[in-house]
Amino acid sequence: HPAAADVQPNWPAYFKGKATTAGMDPGAVSVSPEKKGNPGTSTTESMYELQLKRINVRQLTQFAYYVENGDQPVKLKNLKIETDGNEGYLNASLDISSFALKKEDDNDTPKPREHH
Repeated sequence: HPAAADVQPNWPAYFKGKATTAGMDPGAVSVSPEKKGNPGTSTTESMYELQLKRINVRQLTQFAYYVENGDQPVKLKNLKIETDGNEGYLNASLDISSFALKKEDDNDTPKPREHH
């Protein structure tokens, strides 16, 4: 039986897709391995740290908008920005949480009683 993690999207590819939509080179995006967040009653939280290299303010704001308003339940938790040189480029570090509904485990389903 597929676990809840099996139905989640490929998050690094998802984030790189949003970067492309925001006009960034997907190679400018690096995604940390998944960290488990706080387990909710009906959802599981997965946390990722994204590094965005040599981007501009417009790309950053569009990326944040597309990630939070995309087709997956994602929240931007932290954002750190540093300037990169004096040409107006930025390096950004974003902490992002994604949420997935927990799947009911088949073992929890009561079995029909057998009649003898």
